[in-house]
Amino acid sequence: MVNLLGEGAPRAAHPTGIYEALLVPDVHLHIYDKATVFERRKMGHVTALGGSVEEALGRARDAAAHIGWAPAPDASPTEPNA
Repeated sequence: MVNLLGEGAPRAAHPTGIYEALLVPDVHLHIYDKATVFERRKMGHVTALGGSVEEALGRARDAAAHIGWAPAPDASPTEPNA
């Protein structure tokens, strides 16, 4: 099992990379229903099966590496005011 921890400033929780994580064989993704993500908050976990503990842990880590959290929308204007 590998924990999925939040990173960065508090913001709405929008996970990314789910599809890619689920492409790893024998992986199960558990994302908790939390509305806000912030630094080191446990947002879920990944479990995996393998022929050995090392193989299962490698798969879980590989899948977890795909999961991220969308950045907060930029509140600043993208174009200067005329």
